[in-house]
Amino acid sequence: MGGPLAHSELTVTRFSHLTVAKHAGTLNNCGNGYTPWGTYLTCEENWPGYFTNTGTRTEEQKRIGITKSSRYKMGNVSRP
Repeated sequence: MGGPLAHSELTVTRFSHLTVAKHAGTLNNCGNGYTPWGTYLTCEENWPGYFTNTGTRTEEQKRIGITKSSRYKMGNVSRP
């Protein structure tokens, strides 16, 4: 992670203790580019693959592709 927030406490999450670096970045940011006002954005167009809902999924969650399990197993991380 770079820029003005690179080492800010604003980038710390409840899962930060599970990463190698306290201020971790993200993964699979294959959609990216500069905005007309000079900032740079990155995103993952396949983001629903990282999220799960093991309960009852809403119609919106079904529509965008949130499933009951993820190949990334991020839903298996226990909360601190």
